[in-house]
Amino acid sequence: MVSREHKKAALHEKLQLLRAVTNSHAKEDTSIVNDASKYIEELKKKIDNLNQDIAQSSSYQNSWPMVTVEPLEKGIQVVFNLKHMELR
Repeated sequence: MVSREHKKAALHEKLQLLRAVTNSHAKEDTSIVNDASKYIEELKKKIDNLNQDIAQSSSYQNSWPMVTVEPLEKGIQVVFNLKHMELR
């Protein structure tokens, strides 16, 4: 059976790890957990913003036709592919 002191020490170690990961300066256990909760919410917002940026970027890229240049015996051939182009 695990002693109460051992469980308390393990919990303290985990809270200190959480404190370090979240860059918290809190001393109290509840404050460490609150800081971690705020940190997680900030990360969620950053993920949402990045996903929006990705969606806008891919939307922007899809607004242009795909262009390829093929060499010919005399000169080049430019091919515009409108299949990938998003019409607005």
